[in-house]
Amino acid sequence: MSRSPSPSSTRPFRLLQLLGSTGIGGMEEHALSVARGALERGWSVDVAFPERDATAELRAAYRAAGTTAHACELADRPAAGRPVKLLRWGAQARDIRGLLKRLKPDAVQLNLPSPTRLPGVLLALAASGLPTEVVFHLVTPFITHPAWRPLYHLACSRKQRWVAVSAHNRRLLADGFDVDVHDITVILNSAAVPDDAVLEAARETRSALLHAYKLDPARPLWLTAGRLHPQKGYDLLLDVLPELVATQPALQCLWLGEGPERAALVAGLAERELTQTVTLLDRVPHADLLGLLRAADLFVLPSRYEGSPLVVAEALANGVAVVATRASGIPEQIEHGREGLLSEVDDREGLLENLRFTLAEPEALQSMGRAGRARMQAYRLEDMVTRHLDLLADVKDIGSVAATKKPAG
Repeated sequence: MSRSPSPSSTRPFRLLQLLGSTGIGGMEEHALSVARGALERGWSVDVAFPERDATAELRAAYRAAGTTAHACELADRPAAGRPVKLLRWGAQARDIRGLLKRLKPDAVQLNLPSPTRLPGVLLALAASGLPTEVVFHLVTPFITHPAWRPLYHLACSRKQRWVAVSAHNRRLLADGFDVDVHDITVILNSAAVPDDAVLEAARETRSALLHAYKLDPARPLWLTAGRLHPQKGYDLLLDVLPELVATQPALQCLWLGEGPERAALVAGLAERELTQTVTLLDRVPHADLLGLLRAADLFVLPSRYEGSPLVVAEALANGVAVVATRASGIPEQIEHGREGLLSEVDDREGLLENLRFTLAEPEALQSMGRAGRARMQAYRLEDMVTRHLDLLADVKDIGSVAATKKPAG
């Protein structure tokens, strides 16, 4: 049952979302969903993030939703040496203190792409005493910042509720910052499930959409979307594709993303003579991504570590089977053999075997797609949003559970 806070009889509950974003991706789409849900409850929503060319689409989406967007320099910049880092953290803290003084929010949602991003912001919020939900969207398996542990431990005990998007990430977060695992809430990502009419319309417009992206509607389509970074495992996919194309020459792949691995991937595609098989594009508008998911036969994500990838939830919600790895929170989204197929991280042969199976068993692929859609109907986007909003609305109790140190051993 949802709760509606009443911090003031003269104005609606005011939520401030903070994002250290330099673009738009899964974390930003997640935060947008929460903002839309808050507005539907009658809350007032402000959002602050850096003003960049790459965040123009995000700013437009927030404004279209009915929120008030503020430019605030939250993004980390490279800094060499401890004194420079401390100055940067101090600047983050000053920016946040000024924003809080001006907006006077009742609660804050801080969205972090990784635990060690924006420490100045997290600590300034802890010092302010404002009820805060800190959402850790990605926790890497190699957190090694023991000097930060006392500061983060203190922050968790100061009216902050920490949220991880998977149980796996919760364990890593607890271990990395010496916080009791029970003081971290898990809220899995979800995605909107389109109704049958939307999927039927997508089938009717599939050819036109694929032609617009210079793809052949008559050929099988595998879609991969994610940052062009070693984390996402594009190199593994590049390595197995020649063997798959040898048995299925009509196969076509669309890779969507930006990042530091672009040049290496372009060179790898040319070296393996895959330029007629793989189309590599920068990220596309979210509406087009959803359209391309509905047009795809399979979504592939051979990641090395993840949080709870929103794009996996979106693939499942749109009835598309997924081939992925057992990285981090992905097994919490997909049961092997039911909604998709999973292999171990960096298991080339396991990935190859799973992809071969999808080519040989198209009926099984369709069955997994239906199971994925049913899974997302059982855990709806509205359910995810409600859990975040209920946590934020519970102002009195936020921070009532002090962070406790994990027992030794």
